[in-house]
Parts: sequence; C-alpha cells; structure tokens
Amino acid sequence: MLKKRILILIGIIFLVTMVIKLSTGKNYANGEPLKKSGETSRVITVNAEEVSYKDFRKTPVFTGNIKPLYDISIVARTTAQIEKIAKTPGEFVKANEVFAYLESSEQTSAVAEAEASLALAQAQLLEAENNYEIAQKAVEQARLLFDRQFISETQFDVEQAKFLSASSALELARAQLVQKRANLNTARLRKSYTTLSSPRSGLIGDMHFDEGSIINQNAVFTNVVVIDSVLCEIRVPEVVHTRIKKGMPAILERTIETGKNASIFAGHIYSISPIIDTQTRTAAVQIIFPNPKHTLKPGMFARISLVLVERDSVLAVPQKAIVEYKNRKGIFSVIGDSTVTFIPVETGLSAQGFVEIFTEQKPEKVVTEGQFMLFEGARILIPSQE
Repeated sequence: MLKKRILILIGIIFLVTMVIKLSTGKNYANGEPLKKSGETSRVITVNAEEVSYKDFRKTPVFTGNIKPLYDISIVARTTAQIEKIAKTPGEFVKANEVFAYLESSEQTSAVAEAEASLALAQAQLLEAENNYEIAQKAVEQARLLFDRQFISETQFDVEQAKFLSASSALELARAQLVQKRANLNTARLRKSYTTLSSPRSGLIGDMHFDEGSIINQNAVFTNVVVIDSVLCEIRVPEVVHTRIKKGMPAILERTIETGKNASIFAGHIYSISPIIDTQTRTAAVQIIFPNPKHTLKPGMFARISLVLVERDSVLAVPQKAIVEYKNRKGIFSVIGDSTVTFIPVETGLSAQGFVEIFTEQKPEKVVTEGQFMLFEGARILIPSQE
C-alpha cells in the first residue's frame, strides 16, 4: 500500500514539472527559449537602431582648485610711509613697472650726498695723479744728477721720498674712489626700495595697505598673478599615477554661470610628483590650461578629467543592445528588416549610452528593444515599417 502511494506521489510531481515547463516555455537544458509549435513563423515586434562610429575616451574625473601660473608676492624692502599707489587691484602691470611709491626724502638725500662724495673723490684722484707724475719726473731728474754727482745722496733721497709719498697718495685716492662709488650704489639701491614693482607682467591682486599708511620692512604689499595660463593641482591614486605622463591631455569642466552649460577647457599634464603619500596613497599632479581671456580665476573649483585612453571613430552600438544569448555576450543584428541573427561581441569603452564593440562582422542595424524574446533566425517587425 505504501509503495502505491509513493508511485502516485512521483507521478504527480512529474506531471507538475511538465506543466511548469510547458507554461514557461523554457528548456532548462540549455537556458534558451523553447520554440513551440508554429513559433518560428511568429513575428516579434522590436525596435532597432543604426550602428554608428563614435569617439571614446577613458577619462577618470578628479577635483581641484585653480591657481595662477605665477603668484608673485610684492614685499616692502624698507619701512616707510606709502605716498602714492598708481594701480588698483585687477589692473595689468608690466614687468618692472612701478605701481607704488614710498616716502623717499631720506634716501634721496643720501644719494645726493653719495654723488657729491664721488665727485670729490674723482677730483682728489685727478690731483693725486698729477702729483704722482710731477714726483716721478723729479725723482728721475734727481737720479740723473746724482749719477753725475751734481747733487748729494741726501738730496736724492728727499726726491725719492716725495715720489713714494705721491705714489701712496695715488693708491689711496683710487681706493677712496672705489669706496665712494660703492656708497653711491648702496644709496641708489636703498632709494630703489622706496618703489614697488613686479619682475613679471601680470594682474595686481588684493592690496593690504592704503596711501598714507606705514608699511614695515618685509611686509607683503600685494600679489601679482599671471593667469594667461592657469594651473590646477589634483591628487591621483597609484593606479592612475602609473598610467600618466607629462604632456598627456586633460579636460577642465567649469560652470561659470548658473543655469548655463559647463565650459570646457583643454590642457595637459604639467608636472607629476614622484612621491606617493603614505596616508592617502595619492600623488600630486599639476595640469596647465591656456586662459587667454582670463575666464578661469584663481581659487575657482574645477572638475578635471584625465584622458587615459582615446579612440576615434570606433564601431559602437547602444548599450541596451547588448544581451546574453546561450551564455555569450552579443547583439541581434537585423537582416533585411525582417529577421535577425545573433553576433557575439566583445565590449570596450562606453560613454553616453553607447559602448564600443569588437567583432569580425560589421552589423548595420541592431535590436535595442524586444531582444530578450529573440532567437537565431527569428522573424521581426519594426513598428516604423508598418
């Protein structure tokens, strides 16, 4: 009796399994749709799109702040009162153009005094040279007379002593002239400290002092920035650091005005730090971007994309066209707008809903909707063709 019940139970399980297989239409042996009686003649409605050729880039995105190409601190080299400021923040200043003047009466007087001392030293040198020439002729004449015994040895010694004295006086006058020239140069240098200028052309930044205020030695008066090109420093992980090199292209994306599309700026890698930070496992990379219109300002936030891989005009299909069929990745290619064939593909880069594909066959149109109901050789109908 027990055996009979077991047999009945097995039969019921078998019948339930067959019903499930028939209702789902799946062949669990290979995982593909069953072709029921008359299914090969059934038309399946699908949507399809043309295959295209597109440009792809592999561009990891990083963030950073924009910095000027050069940021020059203009420092006061003496303590003085600011008499005049000839420029305002944001104005352009040429290299070595004076744009601020400090009180300089003391330095002007020192220059005048040094110039007078130099003129005196030059006159003294001229006098010493004349005295030297006279003493030299006198000692030569005395030597001639002494050799002929017209004068005594004592008289000759007197003339020779005068010559040595004139020679020493000449050397002293020459040394004093060198000293006075050095004093004048020092005075002029100190006077130059009463004017402020930049060694490079650029834009004046914020000023920290006003006319009439006292500025101390070594205090920063302002900064001059060069932004015809700008830098942006980012930090990249090790995996990216090993794949980049100086000169590689980069893209800066910046939304200048609210509600408008982001502006794109092209640049390249300017420098790569060889040091990986042990805490963050990242390295500093500087990107340079041409900025002729000064659109990018120092301090702005920016998104930077590094172009690690770039491919132009490669075969691409909509990403949703990629399916798994018989455990293989591929696409259903439309043949004559009435049937399809499955083409295995390998995928590459992707962007904006499209993916790069590698295949020996070159499909012209692929199914993008309804492809999960398809099988090899299935008949299709594209709605636009009705």
